[in-house]
Amino acid sequence: MNETIDYNEALVSKKRPTLLTILCILTFLVSGYTLITGVIGIFSTKSFDQAQWEQISEQVAESLAGADENSARIVDEVLASASITVERGIYYATPLSLIAILIALVSAYGAYLMWNLRRSGFVFYTIAKIVGIIVPLVLLGFNVITMVVYGFATVIGVILIILYNVNRKYMV
Repeated sequence: MNETIDYNEALVSKKRPTLLTILCILTFLVSGYTLITGVIGIFSTKSFDQAQWEQISEQVAESLAGADENSARIVDEVLASASITVERGIYYATPLSLIAILIALVSAYGAYLMWNLRRSGFVFYTIAKIVGIIVPLVLLGFNVITMVVYGFATVIGVILIILYNVNRKYMV
């Protein structure tokens, strides 16, 4: 009779914390969204209209005609970075979409394991976040645009990894 009581007490003590539940639900939602956008990215049109890009660049240059030289130089650098990033993004659209799908699946699997209080889920989730930052940066290149976008993603990823890590003590 004591064994039954001890077993039930052990089950009750392994209740998932609220923060871990919220983190897992957020991960499931973001992974689902990323999965959908990744699938759409595979089938979307992949073309770069150089003439349209030049027209946009000319319009920006005209609007900066009265600006000081530093501002114009900074805008030129940002436009050049954006152009390179867009071209590479289109060129690598399919691999980036496939990587996004894989990362979403691994992140969701890690969250599923953590949902079930399995510590190994933290490893899957962390690896997915690291790969999800590094691989697109390598493909798209290191420039102002990619560093800002992936810098923001890195900060969010690090915060989530820290919050998941805080909950590892509840996992087996």
